[in-house]
Amino acid sequence: MRQIQPRSHGSPLRAILQQVAAGVAAPDRQGACDALIDSYEVGFQNWTPGFPEEFQMRRGYDWRRYLPVMAGRIVGSTGISERFLWDVRRTQADMMADN
Repeated sequence: MRQIQPRSHGSPLRAILQQVAAGVAAPDRQGACDALIDSYEVGFQNWTPGFPEEFQMRRGYDWRRYLPVMAGRIVGSTGISERFLWDVRRTQADMMADN
């Protein structure tokens, strides 16, 4: 889940761009340079060591009671379980956008 928590592992995109820059000879590094990335394929990201704390901070409640929902179980009701899954996905998306 490096893509949503670069503080702990570094930015994958930055690492790729550094490799590209290292491959260009110094005399060729003149002027402006642009990069167009039309697709950022990183796979489905659903967990990081700091996710529980991020979830608590961003959503305002403890996720642990609802953890069985992530395995397909119903906690409380279908509506409550679906809302929890929405909160998880929203947290993941927010973390990806922030990082």
